[in-house]
Amino acid sequence: MGFLNLLQQEAAGPLSIRQQDLLASANFSLGQVQLLLQDLLDFSRLEHNRLELQPVSFDLFLLVKNSLDQFSLMAEAAKVRLVGCFKVAAEYPVYGDPARFSQCLNNLIVNALKFSPQGGSVAVSIDCQAAEYVIKVQDEGPGISPENREAIFTRHFQTANGALHHLSGYGLGLSITKELIGRQGGRVWLESTSGQGSTFFLSLPRTIEVNQA
Repeated sequence: MGFLNLLQQEAAGPLSIRQQDLLASANFSLGQVQLLLQDLLDFSRLEHNRLELQPVSFDLFLLVKNSLDQFSLMAEAAKVRLVGCFKVAAEYPVYGDPARFSQCLNNLIVNALKFSPQGGSVAVSIDCQAAEYVIKVQDEGPGISPENREAIFTRHFQTANGALHHLSGYGLGLSITKELIGRQGGRVWLESTSGQGSTFFLSLPRTIEVNQA
């Protein structure tokens, strides 16, 4: 995506509106494909118990900020505002696998961008609680009905309701996110109202033990 980003930023010269739109669309599609390929590889590794975590201490705030920067152009391509809602640019030290946690967060951000309407917004925030940090990703998409809120995190989730065909777009990402975040002592869950958007939550405890099994 780096070369497309440079072109989109007009590093090689001015672009027409049509060229900007085409590059934005290509950038958005490429980002989705990259995440899908990563999910497919990890699905296979998880199935065969070959996925190993690399836990270290890291700053959760910097990781979230990097994800927002990474997907800023994708948000622009989708014509959706991607905003970070942080009260203080403080340090949030945690222990876990930063690459895998970033993968989980990225899955949520991409889904939020994909399902939010043009002109809408996706808000990402960090809530510092007594025992854990909670990251919230809030979109303005179609929402998820109560009967699908747990099932959507399963690996083989499908819906027979044609009106809910949009849920198939969540793919493997949420089931892999649940698996990866669970191995790091965290949780993933959602709150949603049909027709009024969804809010996904990721948590990591302040003291964490990483489970490789």
